Amino acid sequence: MVFNADGKLTFVGGFKKFHPATWKYDAKTQKLQIKISNYDKSDNECGDYNEEYSCLLYNSKTDSFESKWTEKTKSLSFLGWNFLRK
Repeated sequence: MVFNADGKLTFVGGFKKFHPATWKYDAKTQKLQIKISNYDKSDNECGDYNEEYSCLLYNSKTDSFESKWTEKTKSLSFLGWNFLRK
């Protein structure tokens, strides 16, 4: 996943099916919001929040995935995949 400065989110490899995608980050609340396309709407479950291994929770009101994102966060998990921070 590449977080572009213009708010576009680029998936690489076998994840290009999620395009188009966008992202927003609120530094005050440390909330990351990701909107993607072409995913199985029933595959949006997520485990408990962990600061290092953050899981994106589905928000049906905004049709987006949301999570707390801090300097300690090492990965994002959603749709059954883990995306590691570089």
